[in-house]
Amino acid sequence: MKLPSHFGFLWHFILVFCGVLFWFFVVFHFGFLCYHMINAHTDLNHLKLMFRKTLRDRNQHVLGYIDTELSGRQCLRDSNNHVLGYYEPSRDQTVDSNYHVIGNGNLLTTLL
Repeated sequence: MKLPSHFGFLWHFILVFCGVLFWFFVVFHFGFLCYHMINAHTDLNHLKLMFRKTLRDRNQHVLGYIDTELSGRQCLRDSNNHVLGYYEPSRDQTVDSNYHVIGNGNLLTTLL
């Protein structure tokens, strides 16, 4: 049995349409996943990359640590790693662990 000539065109159109639809969903979902992966890894507010400086007395005993975040914010910790205070460079203020203002400028070492 021979199919009508327009039947081949219709079959071809359906295959092409399904192929285009398939690749649209593949590209869309891949782009969606990549977008969220990139945003999750480049949001610097959630990154806690920091530089740690160890504070020692003249006998080399550890007094505490100053952690400096990428934003410039500094956190003072004692030798047991308990937070003693913060220096906020955007406000140029030092605050204690309860966020009470100690003074202007970086006064972290006075909290030891």
